[in-house]
Order: sequence, then C-alpha cells, then structure tokens
Amino acid sequence: MRISDSGIFPKDVQEILKALYSIGFFESAILIGSWVILLYKEPFGIDYSLRTLDIDFGVKNTISPKARPIDPVFTELGFIEVLDRSGASGYTKAGLSVDFLVHRKGGKTKDVLNIPQWELKAIPVPYINLMFEFTFQAEFDEFKVRAPLPEAYFTHKMIIAQRRVEPGKKEKDLDQCSIIAEKLNEKRLQEVINSVPIGPGTRKNLRASCKAIGFSTKKLGLKD
Repeated sequence: MRISDSGIFPKDVQEILKALYSIGFFESAILIGSWVILLYKEPFGIDYSLRTLDIDFGVKNTISPKARPIDPVFTELGFIEVLDRSGASGYTKAGLSVDFLVHRKGGKTKDVLNIPQWELKAIPVPYINLMFEFTFQAEFDEFKVRAPLPEAYFTHKMIIAQRRVEPGKKEKDLDQCSIIAEKLNEKRLQEVINSVPIGPGTRKNLRASCKAIGFSTKKLGLKD
C-alpha cells in the first residue's frame, strides 16, 4: 500500500526503517508495537496519538538471502547496544529504544531466543505469529515496511492486554484497541480469529478485553 508521507515518522525512526529495508530485514521481520498505528491512518483511516519512544520489531528465525548482522546497522546510525538482564538485544539513542520480539511456542521457554541470521537475541512473546500471518507492505519513496494488518494487531493486543503485569501497558493496549475497533474489517477479523488456537485462557482474556472496551464478543466468534 502506497503511503504518501514518510514524515509520519520522526527522522531517527525513518533512518532506522530505511537502513533495515536496505538489508532485506522486512523479508523476515515486521514492525510491531505502537509505531505501527501511524501506518494505519492513510490506508485504513485509523488516527491515533502516539505516546512512546519504544520501537519493537517482530522477527522470524528463518533464512533471508540478504541477511547480515544487525549490529552494524544501528551502530552506523549512532545507536548504542544494550542488553537487558535476560541477554536480549536492544539499542538506544536519544531516548529511542529498539527491541526485537519473536514468537513464543507453547508454555514456558527461554528468556531469549537466538536469531542467527541477524546475530541477535530476541524476546519470546506469545501470539506474535498471528501478526506475521496477516500483513501489508507500506511503501514510501525510499523504503518499504512490512507490518500487521489492523485486525491482526487488534487481536494480538486484545489477548496480551490481560497478560500485562504493568497496569500502564495494559491500559495503553486497550486504548489502542478501542480506537482500532471502529475501523475493523469484520470479514478479515474473522479470518484472523479463525487462525488463532483459542483455549480457555485465551477466551477468558478476549472476553475481559471486550468488556473493557465495550466490544461485542460475537464479533470475535465468542458466544455471550
């Protein structure tokens, strides 16, 4: 999808996206987190006031023909590498913080997972895979970015909001969902929901999030 204004992103963020695109990063990765919503305004009519300096990318542990170590990309842009207590890779510059997330399979897993193709360690998070299954490509003049469709992002946030430990993050997730809910494509939402294994815990989380934002559980295929 063509997006006319790359100025929706600050200069530092544009530089990150442009540099990552140049090495083929988005062939096996997507932009996730709050910055995604800026991509929704022009093609989907979703307008949201961004309030974060955290930039998250979802990565797949697959082979890309243009893959190379990610560290030089960020060091050339003036970012400093930081490792949290779990050993997960991250970068920071002038308040901006960059993290990498990967799909967590099953129950408990390692604190971090090695992603050899980029020589980084990513944080395992549940249900990241559903955002990879429903994506679109935002095309700017100098770079392209792959990101989850609104329905996939919405579903992911509706599930994980109830798993948040920090109340502020839960509140932000639900706030974003309430904005996106007004512009959802119901047919596409059903396709996303049908792709998710919904066990008792996930069903409970979805119901709680629906109640919190006043969204009908029937639209998620859940019986009242």
